[in-house]
Amino acid sequence: MSSHGSEPEFSAAPRGQAGAAVQPPARAQSPSPGRTAAPAQPPSCDGAAAPVQLRPHDGAVAPAQFLSLDEAKRWARVGMLAALALVLGYVETFIPLPVPVPGIKLGLGNIAVLVALVVLDVRSAAAVALLKVLAAGFLFGNPLMMAYSAAGTLLAFAIIAVLNRIPGISVVLVAIAGAIFHNIGQLAVASVVLRTGLVWATAPVLVIAACVTGALTGAAVRYTLASLEGGA
Repeated sequence: MSSHGSEPEFSAAPRGQAGAAVQPPARAQSPSPGRTAAPAQPPSCDGAAAPVQLRPHDGAVAPAQFLSLDEAKRWARVGMLAALALVLGYVETFIPLPVPVPGIKLGLGNIAVLVALVVLDVRSAAAVALLKVLAAGFLFGNPLMMAYSAAGTLLAFAIIAVLNRIPGISVVLVAIAGAIFHNIGQLAVASVVLRTGLVWATAPVLVIAACVTGALTGAAVRYTLASLEGGA
């Protein structure tokens, strides 16, 4: 006989706690690339797990710093002095000299090179001299003129860099020596290009002219250095 009452419903209970549905285990979240999870935190008193904190990976590479502030300032001064040397060299082309011997110039661009040598360092002065030769050669000259200028600048710079290390030496004397050896370097290139040694016959005149122009350049450098010291 069947009873007229409602029949009880039976549901399959999962293993574990009776009457409670079993929740699937939570999936662990993997840290983002480049980060590692910090050590697991102990559960709090109420049984809830503490949040996972991420920290940067120990092997992460920090961003590279190309130039320090002092280095950036130094290269900015090198650029300004190189631009000054280029402007002075251009102005020099408009100043006629009453000398029949070719190759005699005032050498105004060397003022910036000597200032860089005294105020900054040898490397900065070399950069100013190199930029002066390249820029003037490409803008106002030709490959042959660039070869003459490069030979004279290289020899002159080697001399002034050595003389500038002598304590107490006058910057005017350094400028005169640089002008003399600049002319000697140009004569050496001319003798190779023209394949004759007759160009050395003009050496005495060029040496005398270098003493005059070098003295003027050195005086300008000394005045510039005194102005910089007074302004500081």
